[in-house]
Amino acid sequence: MLRNNGGKGFQDVTHVGGFGHLQKGHGIGFADFDQDGDSDIYEDMGGGYEGDPFQSAFFENPGNGNTWTCLQLEGVQCNRDAIGARVHVAVTMADGSKQIFHHLVGTGGSFGSNSLQLECGLGNAAKIDSVTVDWPGGSSETFADIPLKSCVQLKQGTGMIGTKELHPFRFTHAPDQMDHSMHMEM
Repeated sequence: MLRNNGGKGFQDVTHVGGFGHLQKGHGIGFADFDQDGDSDIYEDMGGGYEGDPFQSAFFENPGNGNTWTCLQLEGVQCNRDAIGARVHVAVTMADGSKQIFHHLVGTGGSFGSNSLQLECGLGNAAKIDSVTVDWPGGSSETFADIPLKSCVQLKQGTGMIGTKELHPFRFTHAPDQMDHSMHMEM
């Protein structure tokens, strides 16, 4: 696990962050499990048979107070999940400057998968000016009036079709489990 040092390189925080385990690992997934705008982590460590001491682990991202938006794409002329789409989010930052964030819709590795919705971290953005989706197959579409700190559904060829209701839950330590085990309360 690498932490960005403010654009000046990366620091390996695999073991100090509790992500590295000497035993085994079957897969990893990044998604906004608690619906607060940042990517949390699920590690499949084992537990496949009774007595297997290596349990799976959730890691809640505590966030940093920055703004975000979540985009759920639906393809019509392309694949339904819009895998392969490129998304460009143009924003006005708090200081008035302009910035563009780029995201690619993908799925993950061979033994893990990531969320198909895009959790877009936007720093200290004050406003989203536009979201342009380059859909698989070559068409492009620009959407406006996207709110900050919400999840928006975008359907190819139809414009924004609404906000997705978020159902937050919180992580708690599971009783009688190792320190890295978490329980989700919905």
